[in-house]
Amino acid sequence: MKYTLKLLTSCFCTIVLLVICPAVLHGQDSAKVKKPFYPKYYFYFGAYTPNISTTLILDGKTLPGTLINLESDAGFEDKPWLFRFDAMGQFTKRSGLSVSYINNNRSHGWVVDRDVKIRDTTFHAGASLNIYFNTQFYFASYNYFIFSKPDWKAGLSIGVRFLYVKAGVELETTNFSGYAEAVTVPAPAPVIGLCGTAYMTKRLQVKYNLDYFNISVQGVKAGVLDNRIGLEYYIIKNLGIGGSLNYLYFRIKEFPISENINGEFRYSLNGFNLYAALRF
Repeated sequence: MKYTLKLLTSCFCTIVLLVICPAVLHGQDSAKVKKPFYPKYYFYFGAYTPNISTTLILDGKTLPGTLINLESDAGFEDKPWLFRFDAMGQFTKRSGLSVSYINNNRSHGWVVDRDVKIRDTTFHAGASLNIYFNTQFYFASYNYFIFSKPDWKAGLSIGVRFLYVKAGVELETTNFSGYAEAVTVPAPAPVIGLCGTAYMTKRLQVKYNLDYFNISVQGVKAGVLDNRIGLEYYIIKNLGIGGSLNYLYFRIKEFPISENINGEFRYSLNGFNLYAALRF
């Protein structure tokens, strides 16, 4: 009887251990489970071939309402390959900063088929004429998320879009005598808008921003519209690929080119951007 009691006691203790130990081990494993990964910093490196339209309207006594489109009239490439860099950081639960950069250098050359006189110099037929139009875009926005959840955020943004234009003409003869003229136009424009991000799954994220502003300073009018929606898929924890649809429109109106000529500049850049994405 005593032996039977010991055997029953041993069996009971074994059963208890078999039930309790897995629960304890499971509790330890649960404690070791990593917390969800919510990155705060993003870096994007991409290239794309947007549709570009560049229009210059000259208005004055000698050039009344003259319209020049660089792509159709001057032969500039309208779908060049461009590099784009973007970065985004969230510093608090509701606030962050985003910056972007786009560089676009274009030029077109001809061989002059007639004599050209510039000031006191005459360039004869056969001279090489080159026109260039280089633009650099700098974007910076402060984002404030009115709604801030672990998987999605939405709010308002305020920032600046800065367009730097350098345009010029170069004329060179066969004996290496030449003429060059260039002009630079810095054009900053403040913007306000909407911004948002959302993780549809732990690897798939959608992003959106819309920024707009129109301002007039001392008779010079400037307007900008920046609209972008993107989708990213992260192959591994920190590395992914993404694509975005972009529309950027910039306009500067009634800016002085010379004493007697005012100008209007319209620039649009829109298309699909493919990029590599890093998150930390």
